[in-house]
Amino acid sequence: MEVLLVVFFCLQTGSDVTFAAVNGAALKPYVKVVDQTKDQAQLQCEVRGAFPKPELHWQDRAGNILPAEKPKESERGGRYDIIVQTTVTKTDNYRCVATQKEINHQIYAETYVYIYGLILKDRTDENIPGVAKPYVTIVSHDEGRALLQCEVRGAFPKAELHWQDGAGNFLPGSNTGGRYDINLQLTVTKTDNYRCVARQEEINHQIYAETYVHFSVWTAMNVLLGILVFGGVCYSLLHFKDRREAIACKKCW
Repeated sequence: MEVLLVVFFCLQTGSDVTFAAVNGAALKPYVKVVDQTKDQAQLQCEVRGAFPKPELHWQDRAGNILPAEKPKESERGGRYDIIVQTTVTKTDNYRCVATQKEINHQIYAETYVYIYGLILKDRTDENIPGVAKPYVTIVSHDEGRALLQCEVRGAFPKAELHWQDGAGNFLPGSNTGGRYDINLQLTVTKTDNYRCVARQEEINHQIYAETYVHFSVWTAMNVLLGILVFGGVCYSLLHFKDRREAIACKKCW
C-alpha cells in the first residue's frame, strides 16, 4: 500500500497536475434530456455556484451553435446558477459549453440523443446510389493499444460515422477524411468487439462493420509491473532523501 501511495505521489508531481481550481470557476455542466418524443428532444444544461457569471451555449457535434431558450438565471452571494434549454430534432452528440472569459475558463459536458422517428436499416440491397458501406481495419496493434480505422468511400449523401464498443457505448474517434470519403480512426486499449456504424438519415440507411481486438493478459501484467518498479524507485529516492536530511540534521547538532 505504501508503494502504491508513493507511485501516486510521483506521478502527480511529475505531470504538473493542479488540484486547486480557480475560486468560482464553473464546474462541469450537468446536462440531461428533460423531454423527448419520436421527432424531437428537449435538452437542459445547468451550472451552479459559478463566479464570474458564465455564458452557456449548446452546440452539435460539428460545432454549430444551436438556438436556445432564454437562460434562467439566479444569483446568491455573487454566485450564479444558470439553466439553458434547447430543442433538437436530429440524432447526434450535443455539447453544452460554459465560458468565463474573465478568468479564461471554459468547460463542457456532452450527451448523445437518438431521435427514433426515422426508420434506419441496411439498404445496400436496394440499389440506392451512394449508399455507405463501411470497411474496418486494424491499422496497428502494439503492446497495450490498437489503432482501428473505419473507411467509407463515395457515400452520398454524406454519411455520419461513429464507433461503439461491445456494450454499445459510443466512442470518440478522429475524422481524417473529406466530404464523401471518410476515415474514422479510434485508439483502443482493451479486448472487445468494436463496431463502426455508418448512418445516412436522408435515405434512412444505417449499416455497420465489426472487428475483434484481443490484448494478451501479459500486457496488463507488464503495465502493473512497470508501475510497481517505478513506485519502488520513487520510494527509494524519497527514503534516501529523508536519510540524507536526517544525517544533515545530526551534523548540525
